[in-house]
Amino acid sequence: MLNPASANPTSRTGPPLMRARATFTTILVFTTALIGGLIPVAASAAAAVPAASAQFTMGRCGLYNGSDLISRGDRGTKVKEAQCHLHAWRYLPESTDVDGEFGPKTERAVKAFQRDRRLGVDGIVGPRTWAALRNG
Repeated sequence: MLNPASANPTSRTGPPLMRARATFTTILVFTTALIGGLIPVAASAAAAVPAASAQFTMGRCGLYNGSDLISRGDRGTKVKEAQCHLHAWRYLPESTDVDGEFGPKTERAVKAFQRDRRLGVDGIVGPRTWAALRNG
């Protein structure tokens, strides 16, 4: 009997081939279940959401979890956290916009976000805007 851990990687029965077979089998079973109606379509749609997107919509970018006021001219971790959420919500389209500097672009994004969420539109990230950024 061949021990898979000691198999030659170029052999036809080594670990790479075994992993490939396992992956193929998993995909085949999932696809068959999906097509056969055993898995609801909503579950398959949720599985298609990228992990990064799921992280953002779950409430935190992970840099700051307070609710202090930040506004134009501010810099630092708090600003970067707000920009991270604005980027996740697609108000700041470029990841390079998450730079920790609250400039005119960030202020416009905050105002647009506040307007869409029916918050007071002032361009200042306070407790209500923080909550909306983190929770939708």
